[in-house]
Amino acid sequence: MENLKNKTLLLITNGLFVSLAERLARDYGRVLLYVPYFDSFPKMAEGRLGYGLTGVELVDSIFGPHFEEIDIFCFVDLYHAAEQIQLEKMGKRVWGPRNAEELEIYREVCKRVMEELGLAVQPWTIVKGVSQLEAHLKAHENQHVKIDRWRGVTETFFSPSWEIVEPKVHAIADTLGGFKEELEFIVEDDLPDRVEVGLDSYCIDGVWPVNTLFGIESKDCGYIGQMVKWEDIPEPLRLWNEALAPIFMRYGARCSISNEIRIGEDGVPYMVDATIRAPSPPSELWQELFTNLSEIIWEGADGVLV
Repeated sequence: MENLKNKTLLLITNGLFVSLAERLARDYGRVLLYVPYFDSFPKMAEGRLGYGLTGVELVDSIFGPHFEEIDIFCFVDLYHAAEQIQLEKMGKRVWGPRNAEELEIYREVCKRVMEELGLAVQPWTIVKGVSQLEAHLKAHENQHVKIDRWRGVTETFFSPSWEIVEPKVHAIADTLGGFKEELEFIVEDDLPDRVEVGLDSYCIDGVWPVNTLFGIESKDCGYIGQMVKWEDIPEPLRLWNEALAPIFMRYGARCSISNEIRIGEDGVPYMVDATIRAPSPPSELWQELFTNLSEIIWEGADGVLV
């Protein structure tokens, strides 16, 4: 095993995953943390996320006087595919999804890939603008409403009926202002009488680890999971991962990948959301469950599965 005490790692993330820097600092000789925060009027509280974490140094950019000292660049969130690909072209060691991130950022891309592979996909459609969304929700009950790249507008929400979600949709329109008829919404039929289970793993060029984590999450409340051998995971729960392995190989994805599978008595698994980044809360559990997490990232960034 490589002596990581001689290595410098740069973690690039939003504020949600800064704890990973402190965890990696146990094993790497030097850990730098970059949390992008710049706008026309930057705020100190945002620019100092991660300040004071044990063994962690903050930097303001991927590039700078520290660049040549970095042995591995670790991306655990979305929207940095171009930087990852460029760094790789420069001969750098990179942990991250590359362009596989589009399977999460653009949900319709993932759905179309699944349809091409013959995987189960619940009925879905795209509606453009709040007016079309309102008309659709008035005509259809029990709908899940999702947004692609502008998730800061709202998280996914469930619409049992228009009367219940009318105030929320009006609030979305207020938030969007002049763009309220420009935003596209992905609207999915509900899948009743099914339970949701997630497979929270990582992938190196289409190859999955022997031991992995899967479990159940109650959104915004908690998560309970179990570490198991890959072959012991029920086949319907790993079908999506195994079917998309060649896709992840083509992307060159070397990163955390999670999914949300809804399954009922018929045994047909519907993958309803792909997470092509560090998941939360499972990734926080990883930090303690995987005692060799630093090695997984170091070797994985070079295309070697640990």
